[in-house]
Amino acid sequence: MEPATSVQSAIVKGIALFIAVVVVFRAFQGEDFLGNWILAFGPSFAFTVNLFLPVMAGPGAFIFSLVSAVIISSVITVVGYPIERDFSVIWGEQDA
Repeated sequence: MEPATSVQSAIVKGIALFIAVVVVFRAFQGEDFLGNWILAFGPSFAFTVNLFLPVMAGPGAFIFSLVSAVIISSVITVVGYPIERDFSVIWGEQDA
C-alpha cells in the first residue's frame, strides 16, 4: 500500500529542507561550493530517478532524471550560500 500523495509531498519537502540545512551548515564550516553541490546532487538524483523511472521507459528517464537532479541540486546549493552568509554576519555580530 502506497502513502497518500500529500504524505509523499511532505516527505519530499522535508528531505529537500534537510538537504538545504546540511548545505548551509557545511558552507558555514567552510566547505566549498562544488562539495556542497555534490552533496545535494546525490539525494536529488535518487529522488528524480525514483520519480521518472516508473513513468517513462528507455534512456529518456535517465536523461530527465539527470537534468532534473542537476537543476534541483543547483537550486538547493545556490539558496544555501546566501543563507550561510546571513548566518555568518549574525554570528560575527554576536561574537564581537
